[in-house]
Amino acid sequence: MVFRLIKSRAEFLQKNQRQDWYPSDLMTSEGTSFHHETIRENKDDLAGNETECKHFGKDHPIEYLVISSLATGSDMIASRCALEILNAKLEVILPFCIEEYRKDFTEAELAEFNALLEISGHIPEFDFERYPPLSDKSAGYLLAGKKVVETSDILVAVWNGKPAKGTGGTAQVVAHTLESCHPVIWLHSINCDDPPKVMTRVSSKNDRESKVNIISFV
Repeated sequence: MVFRLIKSRAEFLQKNQRQDWYPSDLMTSEGTSFHHETIRENKDDLAGNETECKHFGKDHPIEYLVISSLATGSDMIASRCALEILNAKLEVILPFCIEEYRKDFTEAELAEFNALLEISGHIPEFDFERYPPLSDKSAGYLLAGKKVVETSDILVAVWNGKPAKGTGGTAQVVAHTLESCHPVIWLHSINCDDPPKVMTRVSSKNDRESKVNIISFV
């Protein structure tokens, strides 16, 4: 449902030849209460953090890119859905070297990981100077999560809403995304009947504090 919404909004922007849109504009849906007035009122605060304006019109096809570490579970499911629904390309960012990462999967999971990695078209290069030693895998997960955020416009997070139990958890990646003023689409991993929510962090004009806005689908 989330990927279909993104596709619908992108096609709407393309049809109207909107060339000044921000990633948050994809999260606006006419006819519902799902609207980001606060973001529009604070665009000056976001200007330095948002991705530069995209340019596409009717003559330029929309291209989608899903960026993932292909961890077992929601990472693989989301990647497969994006490939099928958005006809997206896949970019893989690993937390540590691929030989060690493959040890985290069961036989069935490894088959899916290898299949998705093949679809991406290449094995990610591993920067040994940038990444932590294998004795600190959790730090590797956190660095990979931050890299995903840095190269994305929108983060889709399947999360239970609780604080991280350790370094590199979903909660830390979500917090980093909000600090970067990128929108987060939050799907609750436990309360599956809860509607997807959009989370954004917007700075206040009156003080230096910022707040998190949570807006639900209706």
